[in-house]
Amino acid sequence: MKLILKNALTALSLSMATAVACAQTATVEADAKSAEKPASTMSARQADPVGGPLPGKVVDQLGLTAGQKSLMDSATAARKASQSANLASRDAAYQSLTEQLSSDRFDPRAVIKQREQARVAMDARVDAVQQKWLLFWDSLSQTQRNTLVQYMREQHAALAKQRSK
Repeated sequence: MKLILKNALTALSLSMATAVACAQTATVEADAKSAEKPASTMSARQADPVGGPLPGKVVDQLGLTAGQKSLMDSATAARKASQSANLASRDAAYQSLTEQLSSDRFDPRAVIKQREQARVAMDARVDAVQQKWLLFWDSLSQTQRNTLVQYMREQHAALAKQRSK
C-alpha cells in the first residue's frame, strides 16, 4: 500500500512539474517573441494602451504635451517593471519546485499556496499598472482619445482577422 501511495505521489509530482515547466517555457518563449516584434506587428492585446506600448506613429498623432508624455512613460515603465517582477516570480516558483522535487520533499499544498501568493502579487502589480494607464487616459483631450480609440479599433480588427485564420 505504501509503495502504491509513493508511486502515485511521484507520478503526481512529475506531472505537476512537467505542467509548470511547460507553462513557464511557453510564457518565456511568448515574451521573447513579443519582444522581438516591432510595435506595428504586435497583437492588439500587446499594444493595448492599457497594458502595452504605443507605436511612435500613434504617439506622434496624439500630439502629447510634456505632462501627458510623462504619464505615458510612467505607465510604460510600470508595465515593464511588472513584467520583470512576474518573470522573477515564475523563476522563483520553478526553482522552488525544482528543489522540492530533487530533495524528495514535494508538498503539493505548498506549491499551490505559493502559486496563489504569486497570483495575488501579480494582480496587485496589474492593478497598479492599469491605474497609471488610466491617469494617462484621463489626461487626454477628447480628440486625443478619439485618435487612440481609432488605433485600438484597428488593432482589434487585426486581431480578429488573425484569430479567424
